[in-house]
Amino acid sequence: MAETSYDLTDSAFAALTFYEGLKDQPTQVLQKSSVGRMLSKHQLDHVLEFVAQKSIRSRA
Repeated sequence: MAETSYDLTDSAFAALTFYEGLKDQPTQVLQKSSVGRMLSKHQLDHVLEFVAQKSIRSRA
């Protein structure tokens, strides 16, 4: 069977990647997006780690 290639937006790529079984690796998914690559390029990986956390509640 032939493999199909698609050009996806970051949002579509992230959704597809989560769907394909990487939902337990959110930091890695975010790192593959263009925004994630830009943050990594500027040594802001800690930002990716923060936004990838689950069940964060804001404290007022």
